[in-house]
Amino acid sequence: EFGDNDYQSAFKLCEEIINKYPDSAEAANMVNYKNEQLAGYLHISADELMGEYEANIVNADDKYTDKVVVISGTVSSIGKTNGDSNLVVLLKSNTFLACVQLNFNKDSTKAVADLREGSKITAIGNCTGKSGKQFIVFDGLNVMVEDCILLN
Repeated sequence: EFGDNDYQSAFKLCEEIINKYPDSAEAANMVNYKNEQLAGYLHISADELMGEYEANIVNADDKYTDKVVVISGTVSSIGKTNGDSNLVVLLKSNTFLACVQLNFNKDSTKAVADLREGSKITAIGNCTGKSGKQFIVFDGLNVMVEDCILLN
C-alpha cells in the first residue's frame, strides 16, 4: 500500500500488526518499516508550507498539490465541518487570517478528540493546496491537507 501512496491502508495494516503482536519481533519490525516508509515522504512544517504559498501560490501549488506530505505544527483550533463528517485541526502558520487546515475522517475521532490547542503534532495527508473558496470563516485562505492520519 505504501508503494501505491495508499498510506491510509498501509498505516491501518501496520497498526493492526503492532496491536495484535505488541511485544513481538514482528511488531518491532513493523514499527521500523513504518518509520522507513514515512522517511520517504516530504516533511514540512505548517509555517514553511504557508510561507511557500504566501511567497508564490503558483509555485507552491505545483510543488505540493496532490502530494502526500508529513506536516508538523502547533494546533490553533479543533472543530468539525461538512455536517460533522470531517474533523478539522488548524495549525498555526505565522499569518494573520490563514492557516494550514488538516482534515481527518471520523475514523480519527478518538485521536483528534485527545488534542488540545497549543499541542505540537505531526500528521500525514494529501495536500490539495488552497481551497479557492472564501467563506466568512476564511477557509479559502487556508492550505488544505486532506485524509490526514495523526502520527503522534
